[in-house]
Amino acid sequence: MTSSDARIALSQFRAWAGEVVFKRGQDYELRGRVRELAATPEGGLVAWVHGSERYATRVNLRADQLAVDCTCPYSGTCKHAIAVALAYLNRPDQASPLPIALASDPRLVLLERQAATTVALAAQPAQPDAGPAQESTLHAFLAAYTQAELVALLLDLAQRFPEVRDALAVRQMLANDDADQLEAEVLGRIVAASADPGWRNRWDGDGYEPDYGPVYDGLKLLLNQGHADAVLSLGEHLLEAGINQVEQSRDEGETAAAVAMCLDVVFAALPASSLEPDEQLTWAIDALLRDDYGLCDGARDVLDEPYPPDAWSTVADALLDRLEELPASNGDFHREYQRRRLADFAILAFERAGREAEIIPLCEREARTGGSYQRVVEQLLAAGRSAEAEQWARTGIAATARQYPGIASALREVLRNLREEAGDWAMAAALRAEVFFDGPALPSLRALEAAAERAGVGPEVRAAARHYLETGHPPQPKARSVGGAVIPPWPLPETGIAPAERRHPLQFPQLGLLIELAISEGRPDEVLRWYDQREQARYAAINADIVADAIARAYPERAAAIWQGLAEARIAQTSPAAYEEAALFLRKLRRVWVAQGKAAAWRGLVEQLRATNKRKRRLVETLDALLRE
Repeated sequence: MTSSDARIALSQFRAWAGEVVFKRGQDYELRGRVRELAATPEGGLVAWVHGSERYATRVNLRADQLAVDCTCPYSGTCKHAIAVALAYLNRPDQASPLPIALASDPRLVLLERQAATTVALAAQPAQPDAGPAQESTLHAFLAAYTQAELVALLLDLAQRFPEVRDALAVRQMLANDDADQLEAEVLGRIVAASADPGWRNRWDGDGYEPDYGPVYDGLKLLLNQGHADAVLSLGEHLLEAGINQVEQSRDEGETAAAVAMCLDVVFAALPASSLEPDEQLTWAIDALLRDDYGLCDGARDVLDEPYPPDAWSTVADALLDRLEELPASNGDFHREYQRRRLADFAILAFERAGREAEIIPLCEREARTGGSYQRVVEQLLAAGRSAEAEQWARTGIAATARQYPGIASALREVLRNLREEAGDWAMAAALRAEVFFDGPALPSLRALEAAAERAGVGPEVRAAARHYLETGHPPQPKARSVGGAVIPPWPLPETGIAPAERRHPLQFPQLGLLIELAISEGRPDEVLRWYDQREQARYAAINADIVADAIARAYPERAAAIWQGLAEARIAQTSPAAYEEAALFLRKLRRVWVAQGKAAAWRGLVEQLRATNKRKRRLVETLDALLRE
């Protein structure tokens, strides 16, 4: 299995193994459960994988399919195989070849024995009265027992092994056609599996993962026997217990994945149940509305089934009634979230019922009631009603700017796009100016300048924006003379939108941004001018290393002084990581001084630093390595 083949296979792992198995294999790999990874003679991988037991696992990629052999009891692509493949892909040293496992390797021996046993069992006759010559060793061994001895053997195994006892109990219920008893048994399994939260200690890998395997098996047996309603009834208990358990769990998602796997069986039973089509849809929607943990993704498959429009219409009316019953949010985030999700499903129901004309009126009501302005704007735009969308965007910005600035920002972006599509570059630039003046940054400045150029007022806007960065003075409608330079009048129109409230005042000059701007434009004089004013900016984050890089060609001595100061500051921190950073700065200093013919001075500086800090062993090692380069 070559590295390129493995990477091709990685994109298929989730499909081959399924999400639950893939995540468990990923967890095994991250926790270092894969040991003694080796290559097989035919180009595959083999390793020990430590789980509840130690398993030998072999992985091959054949004809774009993952071939898996593992001594675990799982059939198909198991979590151990996923862990082995991921361990190979994530090796620290990709260039080094793996050791080759010889034919006598105990892992390969175990796997070959298992394969031989599988072939022998597959070759045994299907009929219990087949001739002794065709019977396997195990079949012959069991056939020699009397009925009483077989009963005693099974009872003994059931007493010692809970899995055998459960399997026999389920078969007894099925033989008696006792669905009620089996349903009660599965309910007991749900109660047992959900009793304790899952947990994982990421430091040592210890933890507890609830075992939902018996629940899954029981649900599948019921469904396969045609008891879909019983599965649905159990699904109610499972969903409630699973949500409570996941809320309390502190693991890497294993508990949620196990519950979701069982709920997938429940949703598979839904279309086969005795519920009416609209009731089936409502059951799936209610499950999704209750789920905040991704447990009910299988319900979306139900919603994608070809249900008739009249069923969807009934669901739409019921959802509208529920929206009417919900109290107004009044700024309560949880209530707003509930309304948004409920309205989203109502919109889906309208679409599937062929009642599209009712979607926008619903969205407009919900925008007024629940603040869902983005949704109504998106629906209006999709319907080609851009003028109404713009008006709703403006209303939404005013309503959300203070409490939900992220929503207001998204609506501003809608306005800008609409103005640009209409060719109104002056208003588009004015909207971009609001973003820049609210939170100055290089991307927002570049976007403003580009829009201003399209509007034909690039120089005027550029001068006002940069004057703002230096002084904090906002644009003025009249021309001004500042320090001998004329700041032209602000040429952009008013947007009609109230400026956003700032929680913290800006500090001027905006030294960090001014330096970043000068670097991007290749002006080292300006870089140095603003850097030398850094004492004025208590809160400005200025990366001195980047400044030195920017001025090194024009001002090598200043750059060298910056790097020397940075190196000495890192050395004073007494941290091995800081020593490595100091070495980086000293290398940059060496490049400048060597170009000036001062190589001896650089070596003298490093030796002096070494002598001054000779008690710092790790630093001395780092400096010695630097001197040997």
